[in-house]
Amino acid sequence: MKKIITFFLVMFLFTINVNAASLCSYEEQNELNSKAANIRVSYESVTEEIQFEDMPSTRDVFYITILNVTEEFYILLKNDINNEEVILTVDDISDGAITYKWDYAETVTNFTIQVYTTNKTNCAEERYKTIYLTTPRYNEFYKYEICQELPDFYLCQKYVTFAPISRSEFATKINNYQNGNIDDDGDIKEEEKDETIIDKAFNFVDEYKWYILGAISIITIIGITIYRIKTKKQRELGL
Repeated sequence: MKKIITFFLVMFLFTINVNAASLCSYEEQNELNSKAANIRVSYESVTEEIQFEDMPSTRDVFYITILNVTEEFYILLKNDINNEEVILTVDDISDGAITYKWDYAETVTNFTIQVYTTNKTNCAEERYKTIYLTTPRYNEFYKYEICQELPDFYLCQKYVTFAPISRSEFATKINNYQNGNIDDDGDIKEEEKDETIIDKAFNFVDEYKWYILGAISIITIIGITIYRIKTKKQRELGL
């Protein structure tokens, strides 16, 4: 099998439970919480070769890897595509990890991975952790010739999470991207960057400079006139 260049690290949310009604002592619960916290999940995209009678072909799949599972726990793995539930235990560990193959690479899939205690503890069947994982889907437009020319455009990425779009919509967005109307992420570009306050001030002065000069002149003349009148009156009064 041929591995794809990127190994995808998982961003996940999890909860760790401390059950007051647990059959385990607080000391054992703390130890179990510590071990559960070490359980990690990641996934890897892989292109597999398939041999048909007439010609070879390939398909893309995902391998979900679960690390640090000990005998105190088992894994209940669910997905939102076919609602299948899979139980994985330490017996499934190979080369230091549990690996689960997911064949639905054409669909974005949400996984719920729950960590339960086994009968190797004093509190079997208690849930100690939940991990959420999403795998992307294979993008059918990736192999289009135009996409080989535009590798940075979001519609040309090999794996994506956005909803499928029609070919006509794809063509429209490609055209907008090539014309510079949208960026790599498909967002509309701003025609002009916002002017700074200083730029706006200079532009205002430049546009209305004659009005401003006229107003300054009028104010200056009025000021001089008032000064002269005031000075004249003071002289007449002998001040």
